[in-house]
Amino acid sequence: MSKNMITGLFAVALGGIYLIATLNLRQQTMGDPTGPKAFPFIIAILLILLGILLLVKEIKTPQESKSIVFFQLTPEGKKVLIRIVITSIAGIIYGFLLDPLGYLISTAVFMLGLMFLVNTLVRWKQNIIVSISFSLVTYIGFATLLHLSLPRGILSF
Repeated sequence: MSKNMITGLFAVALGGIYLIATLNLRQQTMGDPTGPKAFPFIIAILLILLGILLLVKEIKTPQESKSIVFFQLTPEGKKVLIRIVITSIAGIIYGFLLDPLGYLISTAVFMLGLMFLVNTLVRWKQNIIVSISFSLVTYIGFATLLHLSLPRGILSF
């Protein structure tokens, strides 16, 4: 199976899942009539269409010019794959902890974990400063300046 075939199938599947999740959003009764569904719906449809286009293009491509996928990773490729998996799992955990812990705490912990993943433990001071600063600056920007509600969690301010 070629890289384009795998990518096209993945795009169609991901777009389908995203479309189902978008259609399961609650209907908004007041405010903007398009509600929160419009943008995710467009993204899902585009992802499905582009995946289908890639599949059609790959089917029409002559067999000789297709690049076959070999699943042998170099040591550097394994490191990158492990980092992607860890980041994905951390993102899912962050999503579950956002409401109970609040934006500031969960974002600071999430950013700190990612900073340690990228910068290692050697730059621990920089990692802590960047993660806490990012959380505070984005909280101030969204909650104070833009007056948007962010999850407060265990903090009451």
